[in-house]
Amino acid sequence: MSKLLVRPTDGEVIVSVTPASADWSHVGFEVLSLGAGAVAERATGDRELCLVVVGGRCRVRSQHGDWPDLGGRPDPFSGLPDAVYLPPGTELVVEGHAGGVAVLIPGSIRGRDRWPRPRRASARP
Repeated sequence: MSKLLVRPTDGEVIVSVTPASADWSHVGFEVLSLGAGAVAERATGDRELCLVVVGGRCRVRSQHGDWPDLGGRPDPFSGLPDAVYLPPGTELVVEGHAGGVAVLIPGSIRGRDRWPRPRRASARP
């Protein structure tokens, strides 16, 4: 049975839900709170990943690109978010700017190796 209540953990990780911990088949997620200059390093392993900037700003670097200024909305209720898609086999660094909060959403194990790309809220209709 899936756990409906997930308690925050200590440090930069606000919450982490894996497919195993939630008794799900494919998707999990991790919510990070990164203050200015704080850094989180992650690897996608055999999963694809979508990083969504919930609020604030952050920088995302990987072997596929460097996106120095993602985000910008003050909170989740202030418009569309910026996001970046990263394929399996990616090592990434997320660096917080003032008040940055990011959600890492690992996708399926059999990712499609699509091109890495940012999705800026300002570029969407």
